[in-house]
Amino acid sequence: MYMYCVITFFRSVSALYWVGYESMKTRVLRTRGTTAMNFSESFMAGAVAGTIAGIITLPFDVIKTHRQIELGQVLQGN
Repeated sequence: MYMYCVITFFRSVSALYWVGYESMKTRVLRTRGTTAMNFSESFMAGAVAGTIAGIITLPFDVIKTHRQIELGQVLQGN
């Protein structure tokens, strides 16, 4: 049962998104020499960070879903 918790944790870690976003934000601000990003820069940093986080967490989501299906079949006696 604890294995499911670990898989769910890795699947839903939003820290990956925030680390990626803050990293890109720092890089953009350092490059421009300013203290704030405009809308398009912020949007792109969020989109890239979300894409990377999604790619990394997708395998864990698939594993979790397969484990839930297997558990459901065991409980139903199939």
